[in-house]
Amino acid sequence: MIIVLSGIIVASFGQAVSNKATNFKGDGEIFWEEHFDWGDAAGTKVNLYGETWTLPNEWQLTDTDTTGMFWFWTTPHTIISQWTEELPFQSTTADNGYMMLPNDWYNTIDDTDINCNNGFILPLMDFSAHPTVVIKFEQSFMGYSSWTAGVWVSADAFGDDTDTLAHWAYYDTDEGARHKDRPKDGASGQPVIFEANLTAAAGGMSDVTVKINWENTRLYYWVIDDMTFSEAADNDVQIGWVTLEWEMGVVDRSANHWFMMPKSQLGGNYYTDFEAFTRNFGEFGQTGVGLNVKIDKAGTEVYNKTSPNVELLPLYVDTLRINDSIDGGYAPTEYGHYRMTYDIKQDQEEQLPSDNFRVFEFHVTDSVYSHGDDTSDYPRMTGKERYGNLTEGWIDWVRFRIQEDCEVNSLSVFIQGGDESIDFRYVVYAMDEFAEEGDPDRYEMLVSEFVDLDSSMYWDWDLNLPIGTWVTLPFEKDGEGEFFMAGEVYYAGIQYWYDTDSLLGRRNRNMTVGSDKGIKNQPGSDDGYSSGYSIDQIDWYYYSLDNLMIRLNINNDDNIVDGIEGSDAINALEQNYPNPFNRSTDINFALASGAEVNIEVCDITGRKVMEINEGHKPAGKHKVTLNAENLSSGVYYYTLITDNFRETKKMVISR
Repeated sequence: MIIVLSGIIVASFGQAVSNKATNFKGDGEIFWEEHFDWGDAAGTKVNLYGETWTLPNEWQLTDTDTTGMFWFWTTPHTIISQWTEELPFQSTTADNGYMMLPNDWYNTIDDTDINCNNGFILPLMDFSAHPTVVIKFEQSFMGYSSWTAGVWVSADAFGDDTDTLAHWAYYDTDEGARHKDRPKDGASGQPVIFEANLTAAAGGMSDVTVKINWENTRLYYWVIDDMTFSEAADNDVQIGWVTLEWEMGVVDRSANHWFMMPKSQLGGNYYTDFEAFTRNFGEFGQTGVGLNVKIDKAGTEVYNKTSPNVELLPLYVDTLRINDSIDGGYAPTEYGHYRMTYDIKQDQEEQLPSDNFRVFEFHVTDSVYSHGDDTSDYPRMTGKERYGNLTEGWIDWVRFRIQEDCEVNSLSVFIQGGDESIDFRYVVYAMDEFAEEGDPDRYEMLVSEFVDLDSSMYWDWDLNLPIGTWVTLPFEKDGEGEFFMAGEVYYAGIQYWYDTDSLLGRRNRNMTVGSDKGIKNQPGSDDGYSSGYSIDQIDWYYYSLDNLMIRLNINNDDNIVDGIEGSDAINALEQNYPNPFNRSTDINFALASGAEVNIEVCDITGRKVMEINEGHKPAGKHKVTLNAENLSSGVYYYTLITDNFRETKKMVISR
């Protein structure tokens, strides 16, 4: 019997402690950990890199279908094979090794096309002293087509025994990742944390079998490191994805979140249908669980509503929703800087409040129209989907519905990588309502000059890393095409040509554009991100619901932004710069009013590694230089904390 449960990949926080028997009831501390320090010069096992290692006693490697594709221990290496080119895995303890299953590499070596069905089994676990059990580990993977990858747990089976009448629970570790995606759209080589509550299958039980297994895919890789077991906190409600709609009442259409909206394009439209995926990850049931959404404009509250409350039993999930479209939602009308906060509340005292809220900004501007914000969450490379030798005329584009007549000047794109042999330009297409079936339904309206991609557009030579930058190109105006008409839909984006015979080059060094994944886009909405192959302009493909970082710049300079800069009017934490960095980086922040300021730095496991006490700071903009000479390479999170404000951002140290 198999019970299928869902794990959720989250960047959660919990401090690791030593492997001691103690009373961990309700505080979430770790009682077991494994960091895969298995390298052994005298070891009897040799991995595909020629490194020797020893599998500890009571651990087992499984090869259910006798494929010969075993998991193995390794230290950080680039993963290169016929279809794969991944940077070395940068987990917290990567230097002492981690576990890897490189499917594509095995098939390349053996010239085969075999699906894997391989795993590893932990020593028999005794959870009898732990009424709740949470597993957590750092991972990265990429799968082909569809697959099954997860954690199998049983209290009455032993070894690789998933085919008997034993009771098995299965926890999906990819949580929504699709064909060729990495979990949570993590960058190449960067870990994300998988976390699942195993209490229903293992809490309070002895002789528990835990198996990690991957099956039904033949390409790419999975790597795992820094595995822990802990008890769940008593009260731990977590917020997952959040979403909303930009209701376009005039045309009876909805759109996705806008980070920047020209005032002329507001059109009386409004935000509504605020939603948040919520789960009870703690041991106890929670009552009075509700979603509160608050919007501030320049530090003044302009919207505050709460969803109906629900009760969440342990491990239950729900989608909380504020549907106020009848009341008109919230319609911004003035220039300014706005902050939107999603916050989950409950009757009980929350023990881990850092994962209960999400904060976003949006701006009403004079000239900039953009879904994506200023920070790239994921470098999007869509041209890799071309299976011929060329990426010729491929377009990454965003759809814009115009509310009021305007003149367009230029386009800005956040370019985050690519090969220097790529040529590109910016384009705008319009819909052809008179196109006959089988003919192109879009026609070219505006183009920029052609530009050769230069590494200086995205590469930081001091850090030797791609960091990305905004590249703005003006359109070639003809006195007609630059004038956009109210009610029309336009497709603006970057079109590029990449002439290469290298499959790995096309898949790993193609044009790369930044994307913003902060607010989950609504499937079927009126606008968002798509990508098209434009040789015949007939087939326009839709690959993702990300917010591509593409800005349409219109001809308007009326914005006074309330007479002050937004960072002076609201609490704000900016992305550190440079990022990634080597030894030091600057963190800029702004306070709406004077406050005591602390900055905490945590590693990817949530362990606090640094704290900076800035004391009392007056209202306005401030800068702190963070010295990281004593920190090792890897992913970290820094949090600005005041009495009434808390925000966290990610940074990367690279040496």
